[in-house]
Amino acid sequence: RGAPDHITLPWPKAALAGQPAIDGGGRLHVPIWVPAPSGKRGELRVLTLDDRGRPAFRKLTALDTRPRDLEVTVDSAGSVHMLLALPGAVDVYTVRSTPMGESGLPVPGRRVATAGAAETVLAGAFGELPEGEGHKGGLAVLVASEGEAGLVSRWVGLRGGDLADLPSLPWGEGDRLLSLLPGGMAAPGVALRIGGGKPAFRSGSGTVPLPGGSGGDWSLWRTEDGAPVVRRVHAKGPVSVTRL
Repeated sequence: RGAPDHITLPWPKAALAGQPAIDGGGRLHVPIWVPAPSGKRGELRVLTLDDRGRPAFRKLTALDTRPRDLEVTVDSAGSVHMLLALPGAVDVYTVRSTPMGESGLPVPGRRVATAGAAETVLAGAFGELPEGEGHKGGLAVLVASEGEAGLVSRWVGLRGGDLADLPSLPWGEGDRLLSLLPGGMAAPGVALRIGGGKPAFRSGSGTVPLPGGSGGDWSLWRTEDGAPVVRRVHAKGPVSVTRL
């Protein structure tokens, strides 16, 4: 409602690393990438602002290269979860909805999944797992990997442990994953470049061109009945929603 806030970062080349989130206590959390003075290494940190606008910069982890994406969500208790997908594993870091007394401590993280034999993790996403045999459902992590069977995916818990394997999708050499869309117990939807060509959307129902390409600000969503849609923000408006 007021004028935009401005925060000066103590690093000259720090950059946004993922979507900001507000926890149950009203505090803003912004993931940032802090590159090392030389080379490709760096640190993932989260900038936290209290209700008076005072910043804290908590460390998540150090990495050899900047991650391609960091997924962020807020659970029903108000805690912020940050998902980091690496080629060999998926880690989740949790910022609790607690007072700023923890501001000097690293953000606790845990490994929730590791790549199987002859597999490479391509992406991870938060989603709602429907209740089923052997699990209660609710917020969980979807892991998508490239393997001998194509694009294989599975649900794992927020604290680790396999919950459900999903049907695989075709995946060819040179295909590049752009976005991952959970779909319950069905195969997920994926936006991809097929063999480096034009972007498309692939699911258990087949493959269709992705409307508008992959440029600009766009994201995949599902309607209340589970149908996949692409939502795109055009320069100077409007916001368009196209059913896939």
